[in-house]
This record gives sequence, C-alpha cells and structure tokens, in this order.
Amino acid sequence: MGLAGIQEFEIEGSTELEITFRLLPQFWGFAYGSEAAGAAYRYAFEHIGADSVFSVIEPKNAHAISVAEANGLERISVSEIHGKDVAFYTLKRNQQSKLLDTVRDTFVVEHVLV
Repeated sequence: MGLAGIQEFEIEGSTELEITFRLLPQFWGFAYGSEAAGAAYRYAFEHIGADSVFSVIEPKNAHAISVAEANGLERISVSEIHGKDVAFYTLKRNQQSKLLDTVRDTFVVEHVLV
C-alpha cells in the first residue's frame, strides 16, 4: 500500500524533522496519504516534541501537494536538491490545529531517526 514516516533532514546547518509518505498509485484518491501523513505530523508534535515539521515535494507532484495543503502546510521556498527542483512545505507547532481532524486511530506511527 505505502508508507509514511519521520526522518531527520539537514537544512543549512540545522537538523529538522521531515515527514515523508509514498503510496502505490492504485491507493491514490482515497485520502490514505492525507491520513498517514497527518498521523506522522501529529506524532512529531505530540510525542517527539517538534516545534515544526516540513515536507520536501517535487512541484509537479500534485497529489503530494494536495496532502500537504490538506494538513495545513504552507509552501515556504523552492530549491534544487540532487538536480531536481523541490518545494519545501512547513507546519509549525502553533499551527497544528490545521491538521486534518479525520486522522483515524488505526494508523500506528513509529519513528526511527537516523
């Protein structure tokens, strides 16, 4: 089906928490991505104590942008990583009320920080 997770990401000398998710195409359009990513965002705030989280999304990935925006993330910049254009979306702790209220308790989120 897919995955969602939290990983450390180095940005300009600072270590931040990135929320990532991937779904197989046959599972797009059912809100699984929004729910899984939303559960990971909540976990980062409520269990890890993050002040902010972000996602790195290719600007042409409309599905991922939709998931980020549905969870209240805002695009803050566009950059290039490994030769690809990417957009950075962020959500701060004081904005977490924007997270989808539809996140079901069926998602189990574990974190592994490398």
